[in-house]
Amino acid sequence: MLQTREELLNVLNQIGIEYTNHEHPAVYTVEEADLHHEGIDGVHSKNLFFKRTR
Repeated sequence: MLQTREELLNVLNQIGIEYTNHEHPAVYTVEEADLHHEGIDGVHSKNLFFKRTR
């Protein structure tokens, strides 16, 4: 199981998945998160989960 952000980014790089990483301070509500994603295209959610499929 991945334990760090660096481990996740390394896996994405190894398997050829392109991504853009946007960082922001810790937030605890969707309303707080809304303050930090201006100008980022796409659908936004407070949490992002990855599931490996085979």
